[in-house]
Amino acid sequence: MWLDAIEAEYKGGKVFSVPAPASGAMFISALGLLSTFEHEGEGSAIDLHRTTEAMKVSSALRLVEPANKSSHSVYEQSSEIQSSCRN
Repeated sequence: MWLDAIEAEYKGGKVFSVPAPASGAMFISALGLLSTFEHEGEGSAIDLHRTTEAMKVSSALRLVEPANKSSHSVYEQSSEIQSSCRN
């Protein structure tokens, strides 16, 4: 059975990934969280920290997400978190 890809915009481009039960929604939500910050430079400690925290938050969203919901709801939840990061 083939599933439709999920997609999101990231820094002016489109990112496509696989839906649940794979970790595509987690990856896209982490990118969404990271898009709220400016990139500090290759190998910077703050970028590594932000990436780690974005993956932790995205993983937590995936763990609490019921199995019968779509991958898009994980991304939508991360969008709400992104909005709060900007404020």
